[in-house]
Amino acid sequence: MAKHSTAACGAGVMLLAVLHCTPPGQAYASVCAPPSVQEFFAIDQWNLKTASLHEDGLDRVGDVEQSYRVRLWHRRQGDHAHVMRASHDYRAYEIETSPDQALQTNGHLHRLALSYRFTSPGWELSVAPVLAGSSNAGRHPKVIDAEFIFWQGFALYRRPWAPSVDGYWGVCLDDRFGSTRLTPVFGIDWRVNDQLDVTLGFPDTRLIWRMHPRLRLQADIHPAGGRWRVYDDALVRRSPFAMESWRLRVGLAFRINHAHELIIGGGREVQREFAFRLIDGTDLRTEAGNATFTRIGWRWRR
Repeated sequence: MAKHSTAACGAGVMLLAVLHCTPPGQAYASVCAPPSVQEFFAIDQWNLKTASLHEDGLDRVGDVEQSYRVRLWHRRQGDHAHVMRASHDYRAYEIETSPDQALQTNGHLHRLALSYRFTSPGWELSVAPVLAGSSNAGRHPKVIDAEFIFWQGFALYRRPWAPSVDGYWGVCLDDRFGSTRLTPVFGIDWRVNDQLDVTLGFPDTRLIWRMHPRLRLQADIHPAGGRWRVYDDALVRRSPFAMESWRLRVGLAFRINHAHELIIGGGREVQREFAFRLIDGTDLRTEAGNATFTRIGWRWRR
């Protein structure tokens, strides 16, 4: 596996147009990038092309990801909404190494989260406990302790600046930059016309173009890293595993009927870095080459 870095993408990357599937359907669920309140169930699959690792003894890394979300509870009170969701995210990193550079764990990483979200015309608040660890820990839950659990949080204030423009600012606590940390959130939402919505912001930027009542062209730019606690095969040695990257996506969302939507797309993952521990106890950081990816997803709304 590879390692994680804190090198964030520059502000200029935010200005790239982003066409985004239903908001936001990222590589894994974060309370800082929530889906629409109407989403009831969602499935996404990502396949990342194998890329080189920039470290002697480490060869290549490939990645397959799956993400599931389900809305457990939804209540509206006038223009206020309360939503609870459960999510499961899985990443399978295949990292080729020399025999003396083997990783202390396999690359099968899981994340379970239970999130609560409150929205009003001016405020959006979210919180979620997250359990993140390797697959062997999931098969033996007695080895899971507080180190496998962290919290996500989000507070955002939104204010109209013009009839078609809203400004927003707030803070986010999650691990999309490869470690659990507090990050500022700010930007503008611009409803250009009935067909086009643009969000220019940090750390998420996106654009939605409604080409047809049943078809949307969409893209976005967002951080796509994460951090996990992992065990070796004997469940004796534990270590951190972290990854940092930025994901640039383009896709098409086809509305099958009023409730179901199919999403097909792809893009590029850039500024990739990994952090992990080798079987000999050495902590390692390494960069990885940029990788193209494909994505297929399905949304059920009600």
